[in-house]
Amino acid sequence: MTAEEIDALLSITPGWTERHTGVARRHYVSTETSAQLGAAAIRDMIEPLGASFTMPDLLLGASGTPQQPIPCNAALIAAELGWHGIPCFDVNATCLSFVVALQVASGLIAAGHVSRIVIVCAEVASKGLHWI
Repeated sequence: MTAEEIDALLSITPGWTERHTGVARRHYVSTETSAQLGAAAIRDMIEPLGASFTMPDLLLGASGTPQQPIPCNAALIAAELGWHGIPCFDVNATCLSFVVALQVASGLIAAGHVSRIVIVCAEVASKGLHWI
């Protein structure tokens, strides 16, 4: 959806949205879930690693828009990947979720609890929008 379309939908001055947000186009999902998007991102990360990829000790989801409250996005993403027996949890800290997840991961690694963590962010905020 373009900024111009948003301006028209909200009956605001043409150009206002892009001028105030710097965003010219916004993307919306149709049928995809955040778990599917997160799993696809991880597959894209794993593919170039090939046989050198080692399963993580923890899957950490970082999202401001969870797909559902229970189970967490990380568990849903692990299920999409077919990963079983890997601990999973989410850090939901709005736009700062990745930064907070990185801090949590750093602490867990520094404490010696884990050595390999995959952090994945997958946002599907558009499903929560109700324009009219």
